[in-house]
Amino acid sequence: MKIKILKTDERLGVKKGEIYKAIRYWLDPTEKITLLNRIPDGYNPE
Repeated sequence: MKIKILKTDERLGVKKGEIYKAIRYWLDPTEKITLLNRIPDGYNPE
C-alpha cells in the first residue's frame, strides 16, 4: 500500500508530503505499519 506522511517527524526522519511504500506490521496489523521505502516524486534539483 502507499502511505502519505501527514506530519514531519524528525525522530523518524520522515517529512510531510512524502509518499512511502508500506506493509502492515505483522505483530499488530490493525494499528501499525512498516515503511519499506520512499516513492520518488520526480523532483530533480540538478
